[in-house]
Amino acid sequence: MFIMSFCDMLASFAIALTTIPMPKDVIYPFEGPSYGNTATCEAQGLVYITGSAIVIFMNGILNIYYVCTLRYKMKAETFSKFIEPILLVMGITVPVITIIMILANQGLINPTPYESYCADGSYPFDCNDRDAMECIRGGGSNGVAQFQSMFLFTMVTALVTLATSMLLIILTFYKSHNTMKEHVTTEDGSPRADITDSTEKNKQEEEVHNQESQHNMTKIITSQAFMYLGSFLFTWIFTVLSYLGDFGMRRNQYASLIRIEIVIPTRLTLNCALCYAYPDMSFLSAFAYSNTNFITAILPVSRTRRAVTS
Repeated sequence: MFIMSFCDMLASFAIALTTIPMPKDVIYPFEGPSYGNTATCEAQGLVYITGSAIVIFMNGILNIYYVCTLRYKMKAETFSKFIEPILLVMGITVPVITIIMILANQGLINPTPYESYCADGSYPFDCNDRDAMECIRGGGSNGVAQFQSMFLFTMVTALVTLATSMLLIILTFYKSHNTMKEHVTTEDGSPRADITDSTEKNKQEEEVHNQESQHNMTKIITSQAFMYLGSFLFTWIFTVLSYLGDFGMRRNQYASLIRIEIVIPTRLTLNCALCYAYPDMSFLSAFAYSNTNFITAILPVSRTRRAVTS
């Protein structure tokens, strides 16, 4: 959670710098000033792209954690000790190495006409797809198409992981709910009154209380998981749509001028939406975390054990 929030803040900070790190002689007529150079532009793009990629991986790890602890009843300490370190190393090193090899080493982090910050793309934009335009940086490379294809594949994988984990969590929730009902009521739905011995009755009440606490905790964590899912989809839907549009346009048979006229207004609109949505991910994630923690704190606690640590 900390790594995801930290990388999200770094990427949001890179977006907030807007055109400032771009080279002073940037060819696009941005309204904002530019005081940087190629190095500062690359640094801004690396922070934004790498931070965003790590956020995606961390979100996937978070969903794996929920599945392991809710569905398969793994202790949080076991997950943190044996599984989390491996996933964290992979979630950080894989995007960093991939982005450096595909984009940074080929000069493919540059100003683009549809984003107010340095991002993936040749310079000038789309110069590799137009014979009449000479590339200043990133020429003769299809790294952008490769990166966007990898990004779309990663997003599809992330969405499948999210959908699968949410399905498993929902099934766990309903199973917990049905188990609780079996302990509280008889087959016809009426309250159980078949135990008259006081000791057995106290044990039954204790078990029912434990089941209720466990059910409440499962319900809270399920809500938290759906909040994280909503913040993830709200943040990334605009980037996915823009990449899908660009990915499809690269494969059409229209003239370059027509392609540019179609792509840029669409991606400008989506990028404006992204600039508003992306910083909200930290707020939405923090809201999900603090809101569920507050509810957990006021839940009834079992007399024999706390449901939080069960």
